[in-house]
Amino acid sequence: MLGGVISAHGEVLISISGNTATGTWQTDKGFKGTLTLKKLDNKPAKAVTKIFRWEEFHALISTPNKFPEGTFFRGHDSSMYSLRTCFHRKGAWDLYRYTREILPELFNYLV
Repeated sequence: MLGGVISAHGEVLISISGNTATGTWQTDKGFKGTLTLKKLDNKPAKAVTKIFRWEEFHALISTPNKFPEGTFFRGHDSSMYSLRTCFHRKGAWDLYRYTREILPELFNYLV
């Protein structure tokens, strides 16, 4: 909340071209801005070709300049699962929900 002011009404004008949406927004309290949204490419993950135990992986990446090309650690042994952060799995990308639900829960742990 900016200075205790909450807008009751607003207007958003969006233009879509290809995978990009651009636009402007303005509220009844005089707040305004621009936005650019790009559609993400949700390419499916490639199949896992080799699974390393943590010790093997750690030894491999700890050796300077020895990291095999094309090797990535994703934290899961199945490519069936999309690669998403905890932030996104919990729906925190929704800033209204993040402010209303997640931050108060965090503050309960901090106080």
